[in-house]
Amino acid sequence: MTKHILYGGQLSYFTGKARAYLNWKGVDYEERLATRDTYASTIIPRIGYPMIPLLITPDDEAIQDTSEIIDYFEAREPEPSVVPAGPKQRLAAHLLELFGDEWLVIPAMHYRWAHNRDFAYSEFGKITAPALAGDAQFEAGKKAAEKFQGVVGLLGATPEMAPAIEASYEALLDELNAHF
Repeated sequence: MTKHILYGGQLSYFTGKARAYLNWKGVDYEERLATRDTYASTIIPRIGYPMIPLLITPDDEAIQDTSEIIDYFEAREPEPSVVPAGPKQRLAAHLLELFGDEWLVIPAMHYRWAHNRDFAYSEFGKITAPALAGDAQFEAGKKAAEKFQGVVGLLGATPEMAPAIEASYEALLDELNAHF
């Protein structure tokens, strides 16, 4: 293997983070859709649990967590670095990553399941039933998505909280736009 392989999915919040970093860093990689078969044949045997994204290096090392994927490349190819050199800036960068990983997932899951749910079902269908097409694939995706939808409430992204989540997220975007 000469390229890195990133197993993930278009709908995956953390695959999106890994993809954005790999593209920014200019890493030569191939992205592969994490289908049900891929979970059974590659992902679970390599890391012991069904989680994406998963990066396989040319040396056949398996790295699952996005922060660890970033650390892997930063250690091997420090320039350009996504992490600032100054200690205060580095701390701020890590805090922003933590905020994105742990708090922005709440509005992300809210918007995924409260708006344009059909897109999510279609994407889950591609992952769970790639051999099917059309309505059959959509229905398979809808069924597979049920367990993921259950997590939304655990994050606090309930219908009652929707106005607060959206207001908070929009305020954050306003602040970021003003800053940058």
